[in-house]
Amino acid sequence: MSRASPREDGLRLQVPVLCGLPQRRFGAKRELHGRSETSHRKIRPSGIQMDWDWFFSSLAQSAAAIVGIFGAFIITRVSNNQSTFANKKNQIKYLLLDAQRISDEAQGRYVEWFVRHSNNRAMSCAESLYDKGVTSAEDLYRQANFPLYGRREEACELIQRLIALKEEEVREEAEYYRKMTSRPARSSFGLSSGLAPFAETQYVNAIPVRSRKEFFPYPTSPDTQQLNDEFDEIQKAIRQAKHHSRLVSTFLDSTEGNPEASSQVTWSLLVVMFLFFAGVIFPLAAMPLANNATPQISIVAILKAMLSLKGLLLSVVSIAFCTVLGIFLVANWRLKYSGEELTKLRPFQDTKAYAEYIAIAASNTAFIRSADAGVDDAAAQSAD
Repeated sequence: MSRASPREDGLRLQVPVLCGLPQRRFGAKRELHGRSETSHRKIRPSGIQMDWDWFFSSLAQSAAAIVGIFGAFIITRVSNNQSTFANKKNQIKYLLLDAQRISDEAQGRYVEWFVRHSNNRAMSCAESLYDKGVTSAEDLYRQANFPLYGRREEACELIQRLIALKEEEVREEAEYYRKMTSRPARSSFGLSSGLAPFAETQYVNAIPVRSRKEFFPYPTSPDTQQLNDEFDEIQKAIRQAKHHSRLVSTFLDSTEGNPEASSQVTWSLLVVMFLFFAGVIFPLAAMPLANNATPQISIVAILKAMLSLKGLLLSVVSIAFCTVLGIFLVANWRLKYSGEELTKLRPFQDTKAYAEYIAIAASNTAFIRSADAGVDDAAAQSAD
């Protein structure tokens, strides 16, 4: 048998060693895994324990963040409402001053002068309409272009006087012609027959002249340009009054119900205050807790917490926070408009409050429109 070489002997010695090492290592791993699994099964807890300190800490932080966000939003809202309220309070003063200025300008117009001379021209038109067969006082007033700024009663009184004088004139003329037909044709008024036509003409023309002196109390009238200029100024004052009345109406609508004193802000402040005490102060007062202890709410526990240094600090923070919220709560309640100021401003929603003749013009316009509607209805019924 041949002897192996030294090289082959070295290989035979190394193979068992190399082959045995992996086996030992693999066995050590199995042993290690077995021990770890056994030890893991031994330390596994039987139930879940609540960590109240961790819960209260998280709750206090979350609630404090929510209180801060909502508090900042509500305080900003109240500050903006205060600014809007202050601007509207000043606007009330400006509206009252402007209303007084427009009223003074409207009342300073020469309306009486304009109405007097316009009535003269309207009476001339009414006389012509009467001669054409319009005998109703209302129809004469409606068609003769009487000024709207004058009292309708005064104009109707003038019209009634005109109608009475015209009727008297007709009666006198009829009486005159009756007497003329009963007298001899050769003489009238004790004159010769050649002067009789002249006497008749003078007697007939004397009746209208005498009548005009009674229902034309202001015979001298300014030129048309002066009346037109005054009419334009009156119309300008009325337009200003109408525009200002619309401004007042819009402003009063914006103040209806005191929108700046919002009930939403009040309730939001109360909710923030409750959230602060329930979500921040109580959790901080309850910490720290003993291991596996459950927090208890009782009068003794509350007094104990309040009489401690922690309770003192929490009380100071609570008082400061409630003071700030109380300031803004009271500020929100005070954002209400004074009823006295609004009462002074409310009449200027109507243009009639600026000048008396504006109210008279509105009444006369309504009367004319009603009369025109009645005439149209009567015409429609007669057509049917």
